Formats: sequence, structure tokens, C-alpha cells
Amino acid sequence: MSFFSRGFKAVQGLRAAKNLDSQYACLDAARDIYYHFYDGGFI
Repeated sequence: MSFFSRGFKAVQGLRAAKNLDSQYACLDAARDIYYHFYDGGFI
């Protein structure tokens, strides 16, 4: 049963890196970790 079928109008997800195969992917993942920590706490 999905959140939408239970009456929720919006659902927020957590963005995560699909892979860490390149330097850009690692930097992107590090940016997400920093952003979540700086933006009020690590989820």
C-alpha cells in the first residue's frame, strides 16, 4: 500500500548515490552528506 493511496498528498524521499564508480559520483555523494548534515541533521 503506497503513501498516496493512504491519503498523503506529498512524499519526501532521500536522495542517494547509485554508484561510487567515479570521482564525480563520490563528490556528489559527499555533497549530499554535507548538505543533509548542514541543513539540520543527518537523516
